[in-house]
Amino acid sequence: MEDKKKLIKRGLLGCVLLGCVLLAFGCMKTVKGHYYNLQADQYYDGDRKQKAFEMYYQSAGNGVADAQYMVSQMLLSGDGVRADTMEGLRWLEKAAAQDHIEAARDLGLYLLDGTFGRPREPERGLLFLERAAAGNDSFSMMALGYLNFTGYVIPRNPQAAADWFGLAAQNGESIPGEWQDAGYLNSATPPAAYNAKAEYRARVRRAQTGLKALGYYKSSLDGLPGRGTDAAVKQFQKDQQLEVNGQIDVALMRRLYRCIVFDPLNRRM
Repeated sequence: MEDKKKLIKRGLLGCVLLGCVLLAFGCMKTVKGHYYNLQADQYYDGDRKQKAFEMYYQSAGNGVADAQYMVSQMLLSGDGVRADTMEGLRWLEKAAAQDHIEAARDLGLYLLDGTFGRPREPERGLLFLERAAAGNDSFSMMALGYLNFTGYVIPRNPQAAADWFGLAAQNGESIPGEWQDAGYLNSATPPAAYNAKAEYRARVRRAQTGLKALGYYKSSLDGLPGRGTDAAVKQFQKDQQLEVNGQIDVALMRRLYRCIVFDPLNRRM
């Protein structure tokens, strides 16, 4: 009986030690992944995109969601590497599965419209948009409002539309007051169609245009989010003493407009 107790204790001790080893290995892998990600950012900012991609790829393989998102964006847009949509979407799904807000939003929009030759998957698309909205992404809230209002890909639901529009308004989006009223939306005629992905790309392109005019953004006006756009947004937010969140939100667009129209000399050389 005593020998049996000793064996059980040894077994439990072995399990604890194994758990500690696995935990330490996981921590080392995470730290290593974040180190690669920081190195990649420096290479990207220095316009060494091929080297940046290699570092992002290593970081992504270590499970860093930001790096997985960057790998997806570079592959989908052909930014510094040969475009590979299937591989880009695979990494986008990995980042979205970790609740990376931008990845969840982008994947949701792609699944709604069947972008890059993939079949439409509206139910999964809505799920990812809702994840992004839960992460406080105001565009996803607005998109969900439009989708429920128009009845595009899901049954029309004026109450859900009003709720999403209300949340988007609380997060700074310019939403008319009546659109937050389910009674009004129930009697209003919705637009014939709504393309959430096109709306988002148009917003990104407007931000890129403003940032380029002020000297923050150097690349093409493609309407695609990516490292260059994200870095330009964050630097502008920092210089303007806005919350540095990388979001292309109402506060950012209003400040861009004010700087361009009322302070045209406020440019980065």
